[in-house]
Amino acid sequence: MDEIGKLYEKILDNQDREMEDLDRLMTLVKKEGYECGRLACKHSSIEVLSSVLENWVHGGDADYIIAEFEEKLNNVQQERKE
Repeated sequence: MDEIGKLYEKILDNQDREMEDLDRLMTLVKKEGYECGRLACKHSSIEVLSSVLENWVHGGDADYIIAEFEEKLNNVQQERKE
């Protein structure tokens, strides 16, 4: 069970429901939600680029362009984390 699941179970089992546990759960859920959204956006961007390139570029160039685009997306995301 992941950290969110463990904390959720602890809160459900504990009648006193400490605010710090609830705050920690909310922080983890927000972080998890943000990360899922970020990955979904990245995946969608790559899919859109792939479909556009299928119509315009023939041969191995499309794969090279997509790989370079994905690499640049990863670099931008790493810079934002730092």
